[in-house]
Order: sequence, then C-alpha cells, then structure tokens
Amino acid sequence: MTVAVVGATAGVWIGATVSTRGASGVSTDYLRVAEAPKVGDIAIADNGDFYLIHNDEDGQRVWRHPAGGLEPEALPLSANDTSGSSRSVAVDREGAVYFTTRDGNRVLKLEAGRSTPEELSFPGVTPNDVAVGPDGTVVVADAGGGVYALPPGERTAVRLPFPDLYGVSSVAVDSDGDVYAVEFSSGRSSPDRLWKFYSDTTSGAAATILTPGLEAIRDIAVVDAEHVLAIGNPNLSDFANTALIDVTDEFTDRVEVPLDGLSPGSIALDRSGNVYAVDSRGGESSVYLIPPETPRRITPARSASPGAVLEDGSGDAVANAYDETIYGPADISRLAVARVGSNLVLELLWAEGVNAFSASLSVEIDVDPTSTSPGGCLLEGADFNVSVQRSTSDLVRLPPACDGPFDTVAVPRIIELDEAVGIEIPMSELGIATGDEIVVQAISSTIIDERSSTTIQDFAPDDQLGMRVVVP
Repeated sequence: MTVAVVGATAGVWIGATVSTRGASGVSTDYLRVAEAPKVGDIAIADNGDFYLIHNDEDGQRVWRHPAGGLEPEALPLSANDTSGSSRSVAVDREGAVYFTTRDGNRVLKLEAGRSTPEELSFPGVTPNDVAVGPDGTVVVADAGGGVYALPPGERTAVRLPFPDLYGVSSVAVDSDGDVYAVEFSSGRSSPDRLWKFYSDTTSGAAATILTPGLEAIRDIAVVDAEHVLAIGNPNLSDFANTALIDVTDEFTDRVEVPLDGLSPGSIALDRSGNVYAVDSRGGESSVYLIPPETPRRITPARSASPGAVLEDGSGDAVANAYDETIYGPADISRLAVARVGSNLVLELLWAEGVNAFSASLSVEIDVDPTSTSPGGCLLEGADFNVSVQRSTSDLVRLPPACDGPFDTVAVPRIIELDEAVGIEIPMSELGIATGDEIVVQAISSTIIDERSSTTIQDFAPDDQLGMRVVVP
C-alpha cells in the first residue's frame, strides 16, 4: 500500500493506492480519499491537476489539487445551492476553470492567475453540466432539454441543433470539437440516450444516437472520438450493477469494466487513458483510479439483422421532365432495409459512375400500412420522409396529403462510402419495433447547382408502391 497526499480542507487528506478484486474477477486500482467532504464532480487538467467540487454545510466550492501531492487550494468559485441539483466543473487547455450551479443558474469562469471569476451569458439555461472544447468553446447542458455553446469572443450562447430532448444531464467535447450529450429519462420508463453532434457536418449527420449499452447513464468523458467513455447502469431495474463502458457502435465488441460495489456519479479521463471516478455515498467520498491496463470484460458485437433487399437495376433513370436531359444520373441500383440494435438501417447503392456528391435522395416510410390515412407525398399513406443531400439529413413527419408544415423529428446518422449510402434511424423515433411491417419508397434526383435540382429521376421500387418489409 502506497500513501500519498491528495488534498485538504482543514489539515491534509490522506489517500492510499489499493488493489482489489471484486466478484466480477476484475482488479481495480483506485485512489481512496478518507473522511473527505462529499465530492460533487471532478475535472483533470492536462498537467495532471485535479479539480473537485466539495460539498459541505457551507455550500459548494471548487478546490484545485496539484499533481504530485502538493498542498491544495480553494478557488474563488463557490455557491450555496440547497436544491441538491447538479453542479459541475471543467478546465480548459489554458488553465481556466469553469463552474456551474443552480444557485442563480450561473456559469462561472475563472481564468488562470485571476482572483475573481466572471459570469458567462447563458440566459434562460438551467445548467446541469459544463465542458470546454479544444478551441475554448464552452458547452453547457440545459436541464430543460437543450445544449448551448458559447464560442470564444462571443457574448451570448447559442443553442446547438440537437433534436428536442427531454432533458440533458451531461455534456462532453472531443478533440475534433464534436459534442456529446446525455438525454436523461427521469420520470420515463425509457433508457437514457447518448447523442453526438458533429461540428463538421460533412463527416456525417449533424446529430446521431450512439449506443453505449447503458440504460441509465450517470456521466461521460471524452478525449477524442476513439476514447468515449460512459458510466452507469446496464439495466434500469438493477441500479446496484454499475459499469464503465467504452462507447462504440454495435458492430464493435462491447468493452466494459464492472465496478463491483461502487456507485460512481462522475468520471474524468486524462490524456494517458486513466479514468478517475468519484464515488460519494454517505459522508465520505472516494476517487477511484482505473488505469487503461485494467482488465476489461468483452462481449461480442451484435451483427446486423437483415430485412429485405430490392435490386432496382441500373440504367433506368429517367430524363428531366422539363428539358429531357438525364443529369448525373441519380440512378438507384439497390435498396435494402436492415436493423442494427435499436436502429432501422436503410442502405442504398447508386449505379456505377454516379457522382454521389451530386445525388439527392429521399425515402418515404409508411409505419402503419394497414391505416387508410391520407399521408405521403409520393408513397400513399407514408408517415415519414428522410432526405439526404450532400451529407446532411433530416427525418420529418409528413402532413396529411403532403399539405402543411413538415416537422423535423430527428437528424439521422448518415454513412457514405463510395457509391453506397447508409441511413440509421432510431426505431423509437418512428414508433416501430421488431416484427412490425413497414413500407419504404426511395426517390432520387440530381443536384444541378446550389439553388436547384432536377425533378425525380429514379424510383426504387419503380412502381412507386413501396417495398413491404417486416422489421427484423
């Protein structure tokens, strides 16, 4: 056992590095802080300094615990939040520290070397969490369901184009500036959801749902897109079972560290891959160190479940109705429907030689073929339309008879590879489940310039009656 000084409020906290093996058989090295005040959140600077929120009878205050066990210091970041709600701390690359509190719904910034913090402008936001991007953009989770960003030099935050979320509990930003947000399900029976917003929309959809394999997500930590971690409970019915998950897609093996007997509520990740988890129960808090070499439990990935495939053939694109010219052409050769986890996957293959960047795609979906509702714009009875144009996408609910406002429901994830396009749509957004019958109809056209596109050039299927599929 190695003893190290890790912090103090009055006197010195003594920490001990201990190795344990729990019921799962996984060894975990951790740094335990004895008789510490309750710790609300943790952040780690690039130089290894810890920033902890201490909660005691006097309220909440941010403390900096220097790397190497030097004497800690209390920062002039404090609040008297008696609501029991979330408080959070973050630190940027320049050493500035950020603190959120429900005490006045404030977001505070303390620049390195300053003795007085400034309040950042997040009007109307009830802050649950704060994170800072590589360029200094401050991102805040709003308990009311939004995610807000304040870029450097701006005076007022803007809302990021996530879908309307129930509420946001945690946020993180990776080295590319992409933003991650946890949508909590408090008061609902559905699991929490982890969303990713792409700062560069040319890399895919503006926002998509990731699949961490946790039904209750307590916190997330990110360094880059390859190191996204979530902590929480795999099952809503078992809150005693906590795990640390490497967040991947469902084509990749599930990798997790079972945390036997712990119930961490906050995590941080340093650039060496070490994870620090805060476990606060009763009157004592502990910071657990989980190094990258800690043994993981691996569960093989779930494979895609095929549904139906339509071979549309090539060379059947029609000419423009106005000038009889075949632009492109946007010629569909195959349409396939599958399922991956909880996502419906639409896969489309263009004919050889089609310039995918100039092709515009629309897929109408009828989620209840037995209904006689007058929905759809092309496919009779269609309830939804997903459109893809130059790596951007929208899922909209279609008004009756295609007459009225088109309400955006979500922004699906788009995967483009050579002549193929993959569209991933959460089945919950469509209101469908495995075993349901749906009808899909693909329509394509070609973009002429920035302002216009052709009329429809190809259909899949060609009879425009749609392809019936049982959701696998």
